[in-house]
Amino acid sequence: MKTICEDLRQEYEVLDAVVASRSIDEWQILTPFNGWSIYDVIAHICFTDMNALLAMEDPDAFALHANKLREWVEIDKGQLMPFTYEEMGKPSEDVLLAKWRDIRWQLLRTAEAQSPKDRFLWYGPSMSTRSLITARLMETWAHGQDICDTFRVCRENTHRLRHIAHLGVQTWHWSFIVNQMEPPTSTPYIELIAPSGELWRWGDETAEDVVKGPAVDFCLLVTRCRHWQDLGLECEGAVARAWLPIAQCFAGAPQSGPEPGERVYVW
Repeated sequence: MKTICEDLRQEYEVLDAVVASRSIDEWQILTPFNGWSIYDVIAHICFTDMNALLAMEDPDAFALHANKLREWVEIDKGQLMPFTYEEMGKPSEDVLLAKWRDIRWQLLRTAEAQSPKDRFLWYGPSMSTRSLITARLMETWAHGQDICDTFRVCRENTHRLRHIAHLGVQTWHWSFIVNQMEPPTSTPYIELIAPSGELWRWGDETAEDVVKGPAVDFCLLVTRCRHWQDLGLECEGAVARAWLPIAQCFAGAPQSGPEPGERVYVW
């Protein structure tokens, strides 16, 4: 667990560095994600980290929280930020940042002490420690992309993308299921170019369905941060071509993502 927790720690720090020096006015700027402000995004990450920690430390309390969230979703049709602020309050920007730093430190310390295969309650199916921390890294990176796009910041991509790419591969069938489509019986061959130039491979090279390209583009695809037509991914096979427009590595309702050309930036 130490390796993936260290990768998550680094991902937290990259995002922290982007927002820490911003003015109060800048924290209110809207990101490309669902009309959320910078403040909303950091509050959401802090809130989810807080409840990941709760799931590890107090399963009964987490179960009560999760039930309350499900009831809220039924009534409010999935509006998460009002629920977040009802549960967590809406502190000033500096207090929120300090709170997030403290919670994520506790989360990493607690996760490192677990076995990778220990299981914890979550909002959907239970998750292993490794899966839960991978999901936290994925969400931090993806929402970090929303914030970097807002400020036109180009961040350095690293080996940490492999965790997100692996999650994207693992959710191949899920992407079809969540879109109420018949999941394919086969799996694709996926070959990605890591930031270091190394090749990351999953699946059988002789598979009919193939996806190749830069790892960062694949991660932007499966986190719905870019439209598939704006990415440098090569695709072969009818099922793989059907997958690109719906690829989604996170739980919840299907997300439409940006339109073609909507989140294409040059800086």
